Amino acid sequence: MQFQRFPYPPSLPAEVPEDLLPKLSELQEEFGTDKDHLKHVTDHFIKELERGLTEEGGDIPMNITWVTDFPTGHERGKFLTLDLGGTNLRVCEVSLSAAKGDFAATQRKYKLPGNLRSAPVIELWDFIAECVHLFIEEHHSDCPPDEKLPLAFTFSYPVLQTSIKEGILQRWTKDYNCPGAEGNDIVAQLAASMDKKQVPVEIVALVNDTTGTLIATAYRDPKVCIGSIFSTGCNSAYMEVCSAVPKLKHAGLPPDSKVVINTECGAFDNSCKVLHRTRFDKDIDVCSPRQGQQLYEKMVAGRYLGEIVRRVLLELHNTHSLFRDQDASKLNTPHILEASFLSNVEEDNSHLREGVKGLLKEHLGVESTVPERRITRFLVEIVGTRSARLYACGIAAICKKRNIKTGVVGVDGATFNYYTRFRLRVAQAMRDIMDWPEDIQDPISFEVSEDGSGVGAALIAALTMGEAQPELPAELTASLTSLGKVCWLRLEDSIVRFTIIPDQGTQVWAQLPVDAIFEPTTYTLESNSGIINLEVPIGALHRALRSANGANSAQIRLTKKGSVPLLALTILSSSWTTGSNAIGVGNEEDEGLFPDEGFGRGGGGTGTGPRERETVISQEVPVKVLHESAVEGLHEPRCRDPDVHIILPSLIHLKSISERFTKLATIDTKTPSTTTTSNTTTNNPTQPPPSSAVPTTTAPNSNTASPKLELSANMHGSLKLAIASDSLRISSVWTDLVNPALDPAQLSQSEMQELPSERMRRLGKDGDGEEGWARVRIDGRDWGRVLSVGRLSPKVVACFINETALVLYVYLPGSWNGEDSCLTYYINSYST
Repeated sequence: MQFQRFPYPPSLPAEVPEDLLPKLSELQEEFGTDKDHLKHVTDHFIKELERGLTEEGGDIPMNITWVTDFPTGHERGKFLTLDLGGTNLRVCEVSLSAAKGDFAATQRKYKLPGNLRSAPVIELWDFIAECVHLFIEEHHSDCPPDEKLPLAFTFSYPVLQTSIKEGILQRWTKDYNCPGAEGNDIVAQLAASMDKKQVPVEIVALVNDTTGTLIATAYRDPKVCIGSIFSTGCNSAYMEVCSAVPKLKHAGLPPDSKVVINTECGAFDNSCKVLHRTRFDKDIDVCSPRQGQQLYEKMVAGRYLGEIVRRVLLELHNTHSLFRDQDASKLNTPHILEASFLSNVEEDNSHLREGVKGLLKEHLGVESTVPERRITRFLVEIVGTRSARLYACGIAAICKKRNIKTGVVGVDGATFNYYTRFRLRVAQAMRDIMDWPEDIQDPISFEVSEDGSGVGAALIAALTMGEAQPELPAELTASLTSLGKVCWLRLEDSIVRFTIIPDQGTQVWAQLPVDAIFEPTTYTLESNSGIINLEVPIGALHRALRSANGANSAQIRLTKKGSVPLLALTILSSSWTTGSNAIGVGNEEDEGLFPDEGFGRGGGGTGTGPRERETVISQEVPVKVLHESAVEGLHEPRCRDPDVHIILPSLIHLKSISERFTKLATIDTKTPSTTTTSNTTTNNPTQPPPSSAVPTTTAPNSNTASPKLELSANMHGSLKLAIASDSLRISSVWTDLVNPALDPAQLSQSEMQELPSERMRRLGKDGDGEEGWARVRIDGRDWGRVLSVGRLSPKVVACFINETALVLYVYLPGSWNGEDSCLTYYINSYST
């Protein structure tokens, strides 16, 4: 692939005073970033990324975001988003429709008063709350007073997130220095200001703009591997495997699960080990509010590019008579030049640099000679080139660390979007670092991404609130494949029912509305009785449905091949062939492309771009059509009223702990006894027991009988998971869980008081009485298979029938509610 290249290093300007050439050559060397240096910086970058994932940490924070999924494209709902950037506050309403990848947005920007950058943080939060209030009055005047609108808060500063909607500010960047925020939960502080001003919102997600960019790009392009911001600051985010994150080892997440890491890579090399900092970089750091921090960002990011050029121009004015006999006093004004100045200077390709002449007059008030314009152009080139090439090191480091061979980097930010030559230099630097052959297209390309802080934040809010419509059929069958080989599937006009009744183990009975699986407008059922009963092999169905994940559309129909009934699945998917443009952008010479960041018009990329290609895939699953008489005797198990009903904590965490206990107990039965006792209590439902309670062991023989776990709960929000043998006693306790209230419309007050659960509540009124607990003993391996439904992020109500059975009511997220959208798991209790 051929794309526009620029000589490295930028050539010394022609037709300039000879006495200036040695100085310009010296500056050229000072700002140099040759190929060997780029590779050296990248190697150190990788080490810093890895160190940041450890408990000890390093220069780069590598913050956990608790975003664990990419969007499917079927997320839906309306969400407010709030983006606190470096210069503006943006409030937006994003509407995600059911159509894949479709959205609409309404936004308004509010200029941040300069004094708020250093005012007490309560003043900043109050200003933001007032802006959100104004936006809601303008766009949601009909909002009921008791209804709170979901809001995702994009906060583009280093935050240690303890959950998706909690975050401790580590330090301010971008010249913010508001006292009272660092070391505190900024979501709680902002929520307090919202409540004080009676703004009807609930903050459901705290989002870094880089994470939002990653998710927003993935919404459109499944090939995305990195999200990045390059504007006022610079940062990158990517999806990491949990097993590669040592500081997550106590979180109880499955090793093969993933989580987005917000690198906060602007802090790279704060220890000053590999970056060649010039005196100009050091001066900028000394004059910044956070000296010694974000050193890489201060050499690279858009906020500092114009300032570096200003300082170099000022030095040449003072020492080499640049702009001789001119009033160049404006050169003494910090930050008088912005990144847009560099972009616009480089867009002037005229021989006499007439465009540069106008820019120097506009920004600095000087009348320049042709040599002075050429010198200015050269200085812009060496500063912009260094920035682009060092920025590429951070992207290359993530790719090398994660062994990413091909993919897309989605980048948002005015500097990247509108500084055309910057983008091309980044692509060229990636080739220098990665050593790609000259005759191939860029395996890792850059795509201009827009509105990560808006659409990306709304998508994360949707994923957090369960408003994402997952690839339900495939995820559901994946969670059921280990529970049985076949299921009975019953199709009706408005309901889909299915049942798994294995020879032993857990039974599953479920009913879902048709629109949870099929598009209602395309669902057609033709049967004399209005019902079709099928026996379906779950494994084969899952494999077929899995191939439809990420597809544009999929159709399933009941048909025949000869005399064999089949479920025939037709899948239409699209893929993109890589175009000849390394950065994946087209011409940007349209009006209105350079709004608030001050960028002038300039030529954009001119590549042909990617091309879409459609693929049709067919899958066939043999089934049996059952007569109604064959299934009329099937019915759900009949159980008495439960003794305890409680909402389970995260199934992912519960599954991880259960499997550890089962594994440990299996080893224990084969090992000479040494009694181990451990009790762990946590008030946080998502916090697993410490690793000291779960020793590392070798995988058991698959033929070994499965240990029995004891699961117990009370009507005061406590749940206990335990396992015991002659030599091992270990347990984990969750508190502050929810015992869901029963519907008073279904029972009279006296009837409710006589329910077993109410008697148990009274028996254990202090929350500690042994008589207030209901217990079941369940097969450890079967329980682990049941908890696989956690991949659907459901709400699960566990009903304990003491010493008899455990019944789980699994309510899936999204558009389903109540009894018409419930999976019911029946698990028998083993005798002691």
